[in-house]
Amino acid sequence: QFEEERWNCRLLDGATKDENILETILQQGTKEIAFIHAITSASLAHSITSSCSAGLLLECSCDRSVQSIVSTDSSWRWGGCSDNVQYAIKYSKIITDGGNKQKDGKKAALMERVRSVVHLHNNDVGRKTFHSLMTHKCRCHGVSGSCAVRSCWRSLPRFRQVGDQLKFKYLDSVEISPSLQLADSNSVSVASGQKSQWRSIPQPASDTDLIFLDKSPNYCRPDRKRGVQGTRDRNCQPDTDKPNNCKHLCCGRGYRTRVIEVDEACECQFMWCCSIQCKICKKVQVVHTC
Repeated sequence: QFEEERWNCRLLDGATKDENILETILQQGTKEIAFIHAITSASLAHSITSSCSAGLLLECSCDRSVQSIVSTDSSWRWGGCSDNVQYAIKYSKIITDGGNKQKDGKKAALMERVRSVVHLHNNDVGRKTFHSLMTHKCRCHGVSGSCAVRSCWRSLPRFRQVGDQLKFKYLDSVEISPSLQLADSNSVSVASGQKSQWRSIPQPASDTDLIFLDKSPNYCRPDRKRGVQGTRDRNCQPDTDKPNNCKHLCCGRGYRTRVIEVDEACECQFMWCCSIQCKICKKVQVVHTC
């Protein structure tokens, strides 16, 4: 979703190996970190659901509970192996929200508590987005292939769909200005479904909006403390309307053009039985780099 953007969803090289740097980065309140929290939570729920249905986890399997629900349409009934999304969401929440529990107000700094609530909210948005994209799949039953009766079950969306939907939410994310009541009250938490006590700028935030506190840094230049790689050495395209056009991606610093040779599979043939054999051909490419 972000491979052509100045911020390409990558942390600074080495940041993931340094726990202190990584923790500092993930505690930021920018809309990019909001996206990371949401997609991490959604990804975990998606992975657990898939593993349950495949029988890879002892604690869960298919969701058979929907089969007891009576359909109002007599042409189909619940059947098959519905993906166990409720179990996945429950355990995704335990894992992703565990590090963001609100602390005692006497011991925790005001903004630390506010950021905790924001991260919990964005985790929840990720799970809700994943859940909302669950689909129904059906199989026909009938004489001579007719579809007199169908068995239907709930099925996972492709994770690319979840990522695309969260990208839209990132683009429409809402900046919020927290009130003191938000940080001072243990009872206030959007992630737990309770009423929010923040003020959004300029439009109100809903429980399905990604929210953020801090302005995004300048992603043009590297900043180790904030996990920013910068755009130097990124490939760009000089003639495109996309975000990876050289003028935008290189932040006005200019770009260099090189002609390189790359190896590429060519003249591929199917060989009996059963493999595909290819030759390796040289291909000339023009590469533009910030």
